Amino acid sequence: MPLEVYAFSNKNKWAEYEAIQSDIFDHLLVALREFDLKLYQEPSGEFGTLK
Repeated sequence: MPLEVYAFSNKNKWAEYEAIQSDIFDHLLVALREFDLKLYQEPSGEFGTLK
């Protein structure tokens, strides 16, 4: 099931924004276990064609 995350922040310093983004994804990754879900990322572009 694809999941798209939209979030907004009033922080305009890059390091603060990155920290918020990291916290959101940390929480999402931990929540996967609660729903018995597993993370999967499909390679795209030239990375998907390397052998």
